[in-house]
Amino acid sequence: MTFSLTHMTKARLSGVNVRSEHHGGELVPAVDVKLSIDAMNSILFAFDPMLQRALYCRAIEGAQREIEGIPGACEFPNLRFPKLDMPLRWTLDATGYKLTVDYGLGGDSNLVLESCTIGDFKLTPKEGGTVLVGFRVQKADIAEDLIGKLATLVQHDVQITLEPPEGTNPLPFDSDTPTDADDEDDFPVGSPEAAFAATQA
Repeated sequence: MTFSLTHMTKARLSGVNVRSEHHGGELVPAVDVKLSIDAMNSILFAFDPMLQRALYCRAIEGAQREIEGIPGACEFPNLRFPKLDMPLRWTLDATGYKLTVDYGLGGDSNLVLESCTIGDFKLTPKEGGTVLVGFRVQKADIAEDLIGKLATLVQHDVQITLEPPEGTNPLPFDSDTPTDADDEDDFPVGSPEAAFAATQA
């Protein structure tokens, strides 16, 4: 699976770091854009198919199973290890992404950054079935006017899409992703997830 946001998604733009980078034998302006989104915990399938089940379990009897505005978010709503220190850092660097930021009017006014690199993922699972996903988008040889417009959005909520390179298999996050097993503790024998589940028995 591939991390992507194929539909306009609400994100917090928390920082813009301007720097220089060697590109084609010369120094060019580059930028690091820090973003974060709140998503259903099914987004964890984009990182590893077993990650959701390793961090979450089904709701105990009587627990809330739905969150207003997030359909299906509570299939596995409870943190399996609530005392685990967060955020979790996930090592993933991928190139060839296209970041689009709605600049207010849509269409031609959108800020478009092509040939980006994504990485520096930080995952903060939350009780109730959602995950705060923080990540960095890097773009080299960027136009100066784009840098200025991005800077005006720091600490603002924006609408973004993040499209992977052509030929990849993006995972849609507009609905909960089905799992291969029906029972929450049906992990492969000997796997780390099976060991996690055993501690909860």
